[in-house]
Amino acid sequence: MAVSLDGSTAATNDSIRKGGNFLREVDSVTALMEEKKRRGAAYPYVNFVFTAMKRNISELPGMVALAKRTGVPEVKVVYLTVFDASLAGESLLDMQDTVRDSFALASELAAAEGIKLKLPEIQGEGEAGGMPHKPCAFAWRDFYIGSDCFVRPCQSSSEKLLGLKDYGSPLEAWNSAEMIKMRATVNSEERMPSGCLNCYHSSCANWNLKSSFVQYGKTFAPEWMPVDTGEAVSEGLQAVVAEAKKT
Repeated sequence: MAVSLDGSTAATNDSIRKGGNFLREVDSVTALMEEKKRRGAAYPYVNFVFTAMKRNISELPGMVALAKRTGVPEVKVVYLTVFDASLAGESLLDMQDTVRDSFALASELAAAEGIKLKLPEIQGEGEAGGMPHKPCAFAWRDFYIGSDCFVRPCQSSSEKLLGLKDYGSPLEAWNSAEMIKMRATVNSEERMPSGCLNCYHSSCANWNLKSSFVQYGKTFAPEWMPVDTGEAVSEGLQAVVAEAKKT
């Protein structure tokens, strides 16, 4: 269970996540972790996900302290990708020294407090060189079905691979020619889907590239309105549920 918080204080988090309520969310997570401990349960595994930007990067050590205080075992950090000029001032592009300092302080605290800290690579220091993205395993591991019943390469791509309603079951779609082609091309720079050429997914983006931080004019997310009728969407989702019940 990933809990998105973009600040270790209410003022910072709530200014970024409009409509959010930091105090309520922290209380809810604390209650969840206490109940999990009371039951002696291994699940759910919970982490905080922190979108790092100029406005909040100094609060990363505070996020580690918050994790310790609430009983959350992990803090995962992702960089902000800017899609609109109004957010250009929040990008951490070319701010390696600032990022490195905050990462170092947070890492030191995490080690002392026993908190797992997942950090993205420092810009220019990643092993992916100039590749469009790091090796991607999503096509073998995940199946991204939008509410419009189209399957896409991943949650960060607006590109449609196939329509789920065109197949008899999700399993049939998983083994379709479109998915086979996706697996054959996703890690080939010459053949990968066009959306993958500008990858900004937190797990696969090449943070050596400016395009991972700033993508003006790119589609941030799919248009989720159905292309035909709501009835088709309902039928597609019913097929997913029916297939899940079988397994």
